[in-house]
Order: sequence, then C-alpha cells, then structure tokens
Amino acid sequence: MASQIKTTFALLVSILFIVYIGTASASTVNFQLTGNVTYTDAGNLFGLTAPTTISATGSYDSSDLDGSGTGSIDFLTVPPQSLTITVGSIVFTEADDDDAIMEMSITTNNFNFLNYGGTVTTVDGDQLFTSLPANNFIGTDSSGGSILGTWDTSSFQTAVPIPAAVWLFGSGLLGLAGIARKKKKT
Repeated sequence: MASQIKTTFALLVSILFIVYIGTASASTVNFQLTGNVTYTDAGNLFGLTAPTTISATGSYDSSDLDGSGTGSIDFLTVPPQSLTITVGSIVFTEADDDDAIMEMSITTNNFNFLNYGGTVTTVDGDQLFTSLPANNFIGTDSSGGSILGTWDTSSFQTAVPIPAAVWLFGSGLLGLAGIARKKKKT
C-alpha cells in the first residue's frame, strides 16, 4: 500500500512539473507578413512598380498574448520586440517611429492589423511610411511619389518555439519511462 502511494505521489509530482515547465516559460516568436502594393507613382523613391510586395518581419514575446493567442504587441517596449518593414529599397524599424504608437494586433494567433508611422531620411530626403489599423498602408517620398497597398492577413506566419516543445516532450518521455521501469520491477 505504501509503495502504491509513493508511486501515485511521484506520478502527480511529475505531471505537475511537466505542466509547470510548459506554461511558465515565455518564448520569443518570430513572424513575417507580406503586403500587396496595388498602386505606385512612376519614379517613386522606394523603387517599386505595382503590382509588387513589401514585407514586415520581427519578433515578440509570446507572454504578450493570452492563452488563446490573442493580444496586442507593443513594439516600443523592451526587447525581444522588434519590427522591420522593407518597402522596396527603404527599410523602416521601430527606431524610425514618428508617433509613439507601434503595435500589432493578433487574434487567435492570426494577424489583425499593424499600426505604424515612420520616417527614414535618405540622401533624397524624407521617406514616410504609415500602416493603418484597417490593414492599409501608404508610403510617400520627398519627390511627391507614393505607394498604396494592403497587408495580406493570410500571409502572417510565426515560428513555433521548438526548444520549449522538445523540453516538454522529453520530460514527459522520462516520466513514462520511469513509470514503466517501476511497473516492470514489481
């Protein structure tokens, strides 16, 4: 009877440990998103001709989302949050933000919108890029050229945090091996 209580207690502690490991660690999630450029002025300084695409890449802390994968990522907070938007030959980052509002909204791990407004100064002058909550974006350059487009919400991809998953799977296998070994002895 005492042996059975010890085995049950050890199994319960193992299960609680595995659950704790799986939920306690936040991870950095990398993402990428594609935007479809639908209009360009001839000779715009971004070097784009419609139709073409732009990209947004970066990373965020998974603890910014709730258990269902819903939340708002504030790219102006401390790392690991990062954002890079490549618009033709011009690259915008969180350091180029103009309005102190730079966020991405995610619902059940799906992209909703990106809110960003930034300026990059080049030898040709200021290049502006704005992404609006309606999933539209506009880029304007110092020569009066512009681009227009929309973010492709279905292109949103995130990397699965494999190290945490492997750790959880491995500790589960060790627990099962220990139980099988105890049963084999008795």
